[in-house]
Amino acid sequence: PQAGTAAGAFNVVRLAGDIFAAVIPGAAVLFAVRRAFASHAHLDVPAETLNQIAAGNPQAAQHLGLTAQALASFETGMSQALWVLIALTACGVLTSVVVRKRALAVVMK
Repeated sequence: PQAGTAAGAFNVVRLAGDIFAAVIPGAAVLFAVRRAFASHAHLDVPAETLNQIAAGNPQAAQHLGLTAQALASFETGMSQALWVLIALTACGVLTSVVVRKRALAVVMK
């Protein structure tokens, strides 16, 4: 029974790590690319094109003649994703320090 509980807990932690490492920064990139491209291009662009730009394909806007704007938007998105990862790392460090201090306080009692 304890092995099953430990395996389940490990899977929960692993999946939570996937969320923090991929989903949140990916959403930050997509949001930043959409906002930056809108300010650079000044026209409506299909969502599929924006998704391609956020995925690292600035050539997706070539048919619109906006490859340079797409590249600048992707750069903005990646920069903001880096800051999101730094903030997530800082939160993780602070959380681990607090949890460790509480665990040590419980053990010392």
